[in-house]
Amino acid sequence: MIGFLNAVLQTDVEDLYIVEEKLSKDKIDDKQGILDIKAVCSSGEKINIEVQLLNEFNMIERTLFYWSKLYTEDLKAAENYSDLHRTIAINIFGYNLFNEHQNFHSVFKIQNIDTGELLTNLLEIQCIELPKFSKTKPDNNPLHRWLLFLTEDKDQRNLMEVLKMDQLVSKADEKLRRLSADEEVIRTYQLREKYLLDLNTQVNGAR
Repeated sequence: MIGFLNAVLQTDVEDLYIVEEKLSKDKIDDKQGILDIKAVCSSGEKINIEVQLLNEFNMIERTLFYWSKLYTEDLKAAENYSDLHRTIAINIFGYNLFNEHQNFHSVFKIQNIDTGELLTNLLEIQCIELPKFSKTKPDNNPLHRWLLFLTEDKDQRNLMEVLKMDQLVSKADEKLRRLSADEEVIRTYQLREKYLLDLNTQVNGAR
Protein backbone atom coordinates (compact mmCIF):
# COMPACT_ATOMS: atom_id res chain seq x y z
CA MET A 1 0.00 0.00 0.00
CA ILE A 2 2.84 2.38 0.83
CA GLY A 3 4.51 1.72 -2.52
CA PHE A 4 1.25 2.28 -4.40
CA LEU A 5 0.48 5.52 -2.54
CA ASN A 6 3.96 6.90 -3.17
CA ALA A 7 3.47 6.19 -6.87
CA VAL A 8 0.07 7.91 -6.99
CA LEU A 9 0.85 10.88 -4.74
CA GLN A 10 4.48 11.28 -5.85
CA THR A 11 5.43 11.73 -2.23
CA ASP A 12 7.27 9.80 0.47
CA VAL A 13 4.81 7.97 2.72
CA GLU A 14 6.99 6.12 5.23
CA ASP A 15 4.44 4.49 7.49
CA LEU A 16 0.67 4.03 7.72
CA TYR A 17 -1.96 1.78 9.22
CA ILE A 18 -5.16 0.50 7.69
CA VAL A 19 -8.18 1.76 9.64
CA GLU A 20 -10.88 0.09 7.60
CA GLU A 21 -11.08 -2.27 4.66
CA LYS A 22 -14.42 -3.07 3.04
CA LEU A 23 -14.96 -5.80 0.46
CA SER A 24 -17.57 -8.11 1.91
CA LYS A 25 -17.97 -11.49 0.25
CA ASP A 26 -21.55 -11.38 1.57
CA LYS A 27 -22.29 -8.66 -1.00
CA ILE A 28 -21.52 -10.52 -4.20
CA ASP A 29 -24.49 -8.81 -5.88
CA ASP A 30 -23.54 -5.32 -4.71
CA LYS A 31 -24.15 -3.28 -7.85
CA GLN A 32 -21.46 -0.73 -7.06
CA GLY A 33 -18.60 -3.21 -6.97
CA ILE A 34 -16.66 -1.10 -4.49
CA LEU A 35 -13.43 -1.79 -2.65
CA ASP A 36 -12.97 0.85 0.03
CA ILE A 37 -9.78 1.23 2.09
CA LYS A 38 -9.11 3.91 4.69
CA ALA A 39 -5.55 4.52 5.85
CA VAL A 40 -3.84 6.99 8.17
CA CYS A 41 -0.20 8.01 7.70
CA SER A 42 2.20 8.51 10.59
CA SER A 43 2.05 12.25 9.74
CA GLY A 44 -1.69 12.24 10.49
CA GLU A 45 -2.76 12.52 6.84
CA LYS A 46 -5.86 10.49 6.06
CA ILE A 47 -6.26 8.68 2.76
CA ASN A 48 -9.28 6.91 1.34
CA ILE A 49 -8.72 4.59 -1.63
CA GLU A 50 -11.83 3.48 -3.46
CA VAL A 51 -12.09 1.15 -6.43
CA GLN A 52 -15.38 1.30 -8.32
CA LEU A 53 -16.07 -0.97 -11.28
CA LEU A 54 -19.46 0.27 -12.45
CA ASN A 55 -20.67 3.79 -13.13
CA GLU A 56 -23.42 4.69 -10.65
CA PHE A 57 -23.52 8.27 -12.00
CA ASN A 58 -23.02 9.76 -8.54
CA MET A 59 -19.29 9.47 -7.98
CA ILE A 60 -18.44 13.19 -7.74
CA GLU A 61 -21.10 13.88 -5.11
CA ARG A 62 -20.33 10.60 -3.34
CA THR A 63 -16.61 11.41 -3.19
CA LEU A 64 -17.19 14.86 -1.68
CA PHE A 65 -19.62 13.42 0.87
CA TYR A 66 -17.24 10.73 2.13
CA TRP A 67 -14.23 13.02 1.93
CA SER A 68 -15.98 15.52 4.24
CA LYS A 69 -16.93 12.79 6.74
CA LEU A 70 -13.37 11.48 6.82
CA TYR A 71 -11.95 15.01 7.18
CA THR A 72 -14.12 15.94 10.18
CA GLU A 73 -14.62 12.59 11.95
CA ASP A 74 -11.84 13.05 14.52
CA LEU A 75 -12.69 16.61 15.54
CA LYS A 76 -14.18 16.59 19.03
CA ALA A 77 -15.89 19.37 20.96
CA ALA A 78 -13.50 21.99 22.40
CA GLU A 79 -10.79 21.06 19.87
CA ASN A 80 -9.41 23.48 17.30
CA TYR A 81 -9.94 23.46 13.55
CA SER A 82 -6.16 23.49 13.30
CA ASP A 83 -6.25 19.89 14.55
CA LEU A 84 -7.83 18.75 11.28
CA HIS A 85 -5.50 16.77 9.04
CA ARG A 86 -4.96 16.76 5.30
CA THR A 87 -7.38 14.29 3.73
CA ILE A 88 -6.92 12.69 0.32
CA ALA A 89 -9.43 10.68 -1.69
CA ILE A 90 -8.06 8.36 -4.40
CA ASN A 91 -10.65 6.91 -6.76
CA ILE A 92 -9.83 4.16 -9.26
CA PHE A 93 -12.52 3.67 -11.87
CA GLY A 94 -13.23 0.76 -14.18
CA TYR A 95 -14.94 3.25 -16.50
CA ASN A 96 -14.32 6.76 -17.86
CA LEU A 97 -15.71 9.53 -15.67
CA PHE A 98 -14.41 12.56 -17.55
CA ASN A 99 -15.06 12.52 -21.28
CA GLU A 100 -13.65 15.97 -21.97
CA HIS A 101 -9.99 15.06 -21.54
CA GLN A 102 -7.79 12.05 -22.23
CA ASN A 103 -5.52 12.08 -19.17
CA PHE A 104 -6.09 8.93 -17.13
CA HIS A 105 -4.87 10.57 -13.87
CA SER A 106 -6.61 13.73 -12.65
CA VAL A 107 -5.79 15.68 -9.47
CA PHE A 108 -8.29 18.15 -7.99
CA LYS A 109 -7.64 20.82 -5.35
CA ILE A 110 -9.27 24.11 -4.29
CA GLN A 111 -7.69 26.99 -6.22
CA ASN A 112 -8.40 30.57 -7.21
CA ILE A 113 -9.69 30.26 -10.78
CA ASP A 114 -8.07 33.58 -11.79
CA THR A 115 -4.63 33.29 -10.23
CA GLY A 116 -4.25 29.54 -9.70
CA GLU A 117 -3.37 30.23 -6.05
CA LEU A 118 -4.00 27.20 -3.84
CA LEU A 119 -6.47 27.92 -1.03
CA THR A 120 -5.37 24.93 1.08
CA ASN A 121 -3.68 21.56 0.71
CA LEU A 122 -6.11 19.95 3.19
CA LEU A 123 -8.38 18.77 0.36
CA GLU A 124 -7.14 16.62 -2.51
CA ILE A 125 -9.09 14.27 -4.76
CA GLN A 126 -7.31 12.05 -7.28
CA CYS A 127 -9.05 10.05 -9.99
CA ILE A 128 -7.57 7.24 -12.09
CA GLU A 129 -9.58 6.00 -15.08
CA LEU A 130 -8.35 2.54 -16.07
CA PRO A 131 -9.88 2.46 -19.60
CA LYS A 132 -7.88 5.58 -20.48
CA PHE A 133 -4.73 4.09 -18.98
CA SER A 134 -5.16 0.99 -21.15
CA LYS A 135 -4.80 3.26 -24.19
CA THR A 136 -1.68 4.94 -22.79
CA LYS A 137 1.79 3.82 -23.80
CA PRO A 138 3.39 2.84 -20.46
CA ASP A 139 6.81 4.20 -19.59
CA ASN A 140 9.27 3.64 -16.74
CA ASN A 141 7.00 5.30 -14.20
CA PRO A 142 6.09 3.80 -10.77
CA LEU A 143 2.39 4.58 -11.21
CA HIS A 144 2.38 3.01 -14.69
CA ARG A 145 3.97 -0.11 -13.23
CA TRP A 146 1.31 -0.42 -10.51
CA LEU A 147 -1.54 0.15 -12.97
CA LEU A 148 -0.13 -2.42 -15.37
CA PHE A 149 -0.19 -4.88 -12.48
CA LEU A 150 -3.73 -3.92 -11.42
CA THR A 151 -5.24 -3.89 -14.90
CA GLU A 152 -7.19 -7.07 -15.54
CA ASP A 153 -6.21 -7.53 -19.21
CA LYS A 154 -2.46 -7.73 -18.71
CA ASP A 155 0.12 -8.16 -21.43
CA GLN A 156 2.17 -10.95 -19.82
CA ARG A 157 5.41 -9.77 -21.42
CA ASN A 158 4.92 -6.24 -20.03
CA LEU A 159 3.90 -7.66 -16.66
CA MET A 160 7.06 -9.77 -16.38
CA GLU A 161 9.15 -6.68 -17.14
CA VAL A 162 7.29 -4.78 -14.41
CA LEU A 163 7.86 -7.57 -11.87
CA LYS A 164 11.58 -7.62 -12.64
CA MET A 165 11.81 -3.84 -12.41
CA ASP A 166 9.78 -3.14 -9.25
CA GLN A 167 10.28 -5.20 -6.08
CA LEU A 168 7.16 -3.80 -4.37
CA VAL A 169 4.92 -4.75 -7.28
CA SER A 170 6.60 -8.16 -7.35
CA LYS A 171 5.76 -8.67 -3.65
CA ALA A 172 2.14 -7.71 -4.34
CA ASP A 173 2.06 -10.24 -7.19
CA GLU A 174 3.37 -12.98 -4.88
CA LYS A 175 0.67 -12.13 -2.32
CA LEU A 176 -2.00 -12.22 -5.02
CA ARG A 177 -0.81 -15.63 -6.20
CA ARG A 178 -1.06 -17.01 -2.66
CA LEU A 179 -4.59 -15.61 -2.33
CA SER A 180 -5.51 -17.10 -5.71
CA ALA A 181 -4.73 -20.57 -4.36
CA ASP A 182 -7.40 -20.17 -1.67
CA GLU A 183 -10.55 -22.06 -2.67
CA GLU A 184 -12.90 -19.66 -0.88
CA VAL A 185 -11.28 -16.65 -2.57
CA ILE A 186 -11.62 -18.35 -5.96
CA ARG A 187 -15.29 -19.14 -5.29
CA THR A 188 -16.01 -15.55 -4.27
CA TYR A 189 -14.24 -14.22 -7.36
CA GLN A 190 -16.17 -16.56 -9.66
CA LEU A 191 -19.53 -15.61 -8.11
CA ARG A 192 -18.69 -11.94 -8.46
CA GLU A 193 -17.57 -12.39 -12.07
CA LYS A 194 -20.78 -14.30 -12.87
CA TYR A 195 -22.88 -11.53 -11.33
CA LEU A 196 -21.14 -8.83 -13.39
CA LEU A 197 -21.56 -10.82 -16.61
CA ASP A 198 -25.26 -11.35 -15.86
CA LEU A 199 -25.67 -7.66 -15.04
CA ASN A 200 -23.99 -6.55 -18.29
CA THR A 201 -26.28 -8.90 -20.24
CA GLN A 202 -29.34 -7.41 -18.54
CA VAL A 203 -28.19 -3.84 -19.22
CA ASN A 204 -27.50 -4.57 -22.88
CA GLY A 205 -30.88 -6.26 -23.18
CA ALA A 206 -32.62 -3.25 -21.62
CA ARG A 207 -30.85 -0.94 -24.09
